[in-house]
Amino acid sequence: MSGDVTKVGDDQEVTQAFINNGTKSPKNVNNDLGKKDAMLPSLEEFEELREQLYMLRKYLKALAIVVFFGIIILLVVVTILYTNLDRGLKTHKHPVAPKVGENITRLLERQEVCFKCSEIRLGPSVEEANMLNAFRRRPNKAGEECCLDTPSQLLKLLKLFVEKRFLEEKSRGKINIHRDYVESKTSITTSAHLMGPRHRLIEGVGRQFALSNWTDDVGLAFRTRDMVYRYGRLVVPTDGMYYVYSQVSFLERFDDDRARRRSRSKTLSHYLYRYNMIYPRGGEEMLTQNSITKCCTESKSFGEYSSYLGAVFQLRGNDEIYVKVSNLSILSKDPKLNYFGLFRV
Repeated sequence: MSGDVTKVGDDQEVTQAFINNGTKSPKNVNNDLGKKDAMLPSLEEFEELREQLYMLRKYLKALAIVVFFGIIILLVVVTILYTNLDRGLKTHKHPVAPKVGENITRLLERQEVCFKCSEIRLGPSVEEANMLNAFRRRPNKAGEECCLDTPSQLLKLLKLFVEKRFLEEKSRGKINIHRDYVESKTSITTSAHLMGPRHRLIEGVGRQFALSNWTDDVGLAFRTRDMVYRYGRLVVPTDGMYYVYSQVSFLERFDDDRARRRSRSKTLSHYLYRYNMIYPRGGEEMLTQNSITKCCTESKSFGEYSSYLGAVFQLRGNDEIYVKVSNLSILSKDPKLNYFGLFRV
């Protein structure tokens, strides 16, 4: 009997020793687990939190839609105002336009208004350069200047200025106009294949010439609806990896001495470029280049050359991809020998 009492006493001492050393009894452990369970959110609280997150996403989407349509409405209002004022200046039927036109004319007569042409030029193509012919252009040490002489030129200036600022903000991602096009049940890979180009060949040797007027909807040529084509350039819709390719072919005939003199250049060059208003040095950047050394002999009656470029590039949304060559005068007229395209990988 005394042995049992001694054993019980020993167990009590061991238990007390555990408590003194910081070891918790099973009862205390159960209490701690109950406290942790009490700290966890209940199912009702979790459902309420998820509902709040869902409503927050709805509010953010609604806000984005309001901002988008607000920008569209602003552009429509500016376009309408520009159209009405331009019509009034031309017809002099608008009650305010004649006075505005007279005041602007007097202002332009008193003070010359000039600005850098690069501030309103929309891109590197010949067509976009010709838009600046609406102004009086003159050379300057800091670059070519465009000067205003009439109120109608001021309206054209405002139109180009607004369009360029819109494209710049879009390139920076501040204006996001993205559409998901789905055909049937399968999404179509962003891609384009252009053929041509369809422009009249001109005399041009010794520098870089951008190719324009490509065919995008005839024969084998195509582009998906998320690809935009403008002034010989393909506009990349979203950031990503793209395979960009191009082939150009040259054909020259040595029918007379004049043709041989015109072919004195020993090389033909082929370039892939990208353009974005937010990039430095005018927004142009060369992606890749290939050069061909011509073989010239007195006995040759013609020369035929081809160049192919293709590589994968990391491009950003609103990059504009295009092709340049060093000689336009001998570019082949067969549209299947000159092509240009890209697709997302």
